[in-house]
Amino acid sequence: MPLSEHEQRLLDQIEQALYAEDPKWANTVRISDPRSHYKRRLIKASIGFALGVVIMMVGVVMSGSALIPLGVGGFVVMLAACLWGLSSWKRMNGFGDSPPASGTATPPGKQARRNRGSFMERMEERWRRRHDDR
Repeated sequence: MPLSEHEQRLLDQIEQALYAEDPKWANTVRISDPRSHYKRRLIKASIGFALGVVIMMVGVVMSGSALIPLGVGGFVVMLAACLWGLSSWKRMNGFGDSPPASGTATPPGKQARRNRGSFMERMEERWRRRHDDR
């Protein structure tokens, strides 16, 4: 539903006031596509992964038992960067979002499998169904 002229003018005035008050914040908020944020995180995670590889190789190649923790630290940096990048990639592509709305067509078996819950909840549900059938 489109805004009336009065509502559109009020919205424009609020936007201009925000730009005048704090232009840096307004430019940050103005980014309409959240995928750009996740792309930046993915790039930073890739750089972190490469840095972790370098740290690990320095710790492994250099001689001395004092540098072994450096190699382990490099591996931990690689692992953390990989997890951070994968979470950003999932959110960027929509895998981490909420389940689809009830209006979309999903097969009943898949919906039931997705909302099963824990083992104990499933057992309680079976118990209830068994006693309801009698």
